[in-house]
Amino acid sequence: MSDLDELSLGQPLPVQVEAPAQLAIEDGQTDRSVEAANYITEEPANHCTTDVDAVDSSSDLKDILTPASTPSIHGGRDESTTGERENTYSSGHDPTATVDVVPYGDLILEVSSDAGTARFKVSSQVLCIASPVFRAMLGPSSSFKEACELRASAVSSEPYVLQLGEDDPQALVVVLNALHLQGSKVPISISFQNLVDLAIICDKYDCAPGVTLWADVWTEVWKKYALEPGFERWLFISWTFGIDEIFMSLSKKLIMEGEFEWNNPRSLLLKGHPIDDMLIPEPVMASILEQRSNTLRDMLQCTLSYIERYTLAWGRTFCKSTRTEKCDTMILGSLIREFRSKGLIPTHEEFLLRSIADVEKTIRGLKIQFFESVSERQEPCTPWTLHGPATPPYCFKHKEISNCPMTMISHEATCSFLPELFDRIDDALSVIDGLCLDDFKSTEARSREIGAARWESLVYR
Repeated sequence: MSDLDELSLGQPLPVQVEAPAQLAIEDGQTDRSVEAANYITEEPANHCTTDVDAVDSSSDLKDILTPASTPSIHGGRDESTTGERENTYSSGHDPTATVDVVPYGDLILEVSSDAGTARFKVSSQVLCIASPVFRAMLGPSSSFKEACELRASAVSSEPYVLQLGEDDPQALVVVLNALHLQGSKVPISISFQNLVDLAIICDKYDCAPGVTLWADVWTEVWKKYALEPGFERWLFISWTFGIDEIFMSLSKKLIMEGEFEWNNPRSLLLKGHPIDDMLIPEPVMASILEQRSNTLRDMLQCTLSYIERYTLAWGRTFCKSTRTEKCDTMILGSLIREFRSKGLIPTHEEFLLRSIADVEKTIRGLKIQFFESVSERQEPCTPWTLHGPATPPYCFKHKEISNCPMTMISHEATCSFLPELFDRIDDALSVIDGLCLDDFKSTEARSREIGAARWESLVYR
C-alpha cells in the first residue's frame, strides 16, 4: 500500500466555491472578508438593553458570516471522536449533537448542517482571546446585539445560544477543542480534506495563531505532496497557517503554469482545472495574475522587437560576418515566416492566454534560417583537377566552389539573435520567485507574532 493510501488521500472536489474570508482589512479582499472586517470595525448600533425579553433573538452574526448559497466543499469527513458527545432529538426529529467543550461554558455555538444541528458549549472569554471576530462581536466593550445578549444572560444559569453560519461542525469542534486546551480531544492524524476544512475555519474566524502548534502537527505529513497534482489547495493552507516556503513554491507554479481557455478567458486554469476551486484569497489571486501578465508581456515584447530591428534598419547592417544585407534579409524573411507559423504575428492575443511555461517553450523552439557565404580560409573538398591544382579555386567534385560544403560558412554563429533573445527571456523569468507571505499585511503581522516572544518576558518594577 502506498503512502497516499495509508494517509487516506482526499482529492479536491470540482465545484465552484467562494474564497474564504480574510478578516484583516486590506485592499483586494473578498466580499465575505469585507463583511467580516466591517463587523469588526464599523460603529455598531446600540443594541444593549436591560430588558432581556426586549432584545431581538435573531443574530447579526448569521447575516454577516453566512456565505451566499454555495455548494458545500466539505466531504469525506473523519469520523474520529473529538469530544464527549450526546445525541438528542427535538420534537421535529431534527438530529442534534451536543458537545461540552468546557463543562461550565457560558456560550453555546449552534451550527446547522445536512446531518443535523451541532451545539458546542464553550467559553466566550477564550473565543474573544483567540479570535478577533468573536472579540468584536462578544467582547466586554462590544455594543453589538450578541454581546449585549451574552452579558444579559449572565444573570441566568443558562448559557447564551449563538447561531453561526454554514460552518463544518466537525472541523469547528476540532478547532474549539484546540483553543480550549482540550488536547486529548484533538486528532493528530487527519486526511488532506480535513486539513482544508480546518484551514477554512481558522481563516474565517482569524484564529490560526491559537492553533499554531497543532497546525504544525497536522500539516507535517502532507508537506511532501504540496506540489503534486490534486493538492493545489495547499496554497490556501499555507496562507492560513503561515507556511512561507510552500506558499512561495505553489504561487510560483501558478504564475508559471496558469492559463486561460480561449473561449473562457475569465477563469484561470492549472492543468485543466479551474483555480477557483483552490480557495485562493483575492489579494493573492490578484498578485498571481499581475505577475503572470507582466512576465508574458515582457517576453512577447522582447521577442517581437527583432522584427522591428530588421525592418527598421534604415541602412544599418547587422551582419557581423560579411556585412552583407543578404544576411539581414534572409534572417528577416525567416523570422516573419517562423513567427507567423507560431501564431506570434499578426496578433499575439492568444499568447496572453497561454501559460508562461508554454510561451517560453515556443520562443526557445524558434527555427531561423541563416545566410551562408564562401569562406576564403577553407579549401574545396576536392581541389585537384586532372591536370593538377585548380586555378582559380575549383572543386573537382562539386564544380562551382560555392556548391562545395567545405568552402561555405554559415552566419549563424556570428549573426544569430537567438542567444541574445534567450538571455532576455531568462531575465524576464528570473524575477518570478513566487509570492511571499510578508507581501500581504494580514499574514505579515501574524507571522511576526507567532513564536516571537522571548523566554525572559517578565518585567519587575
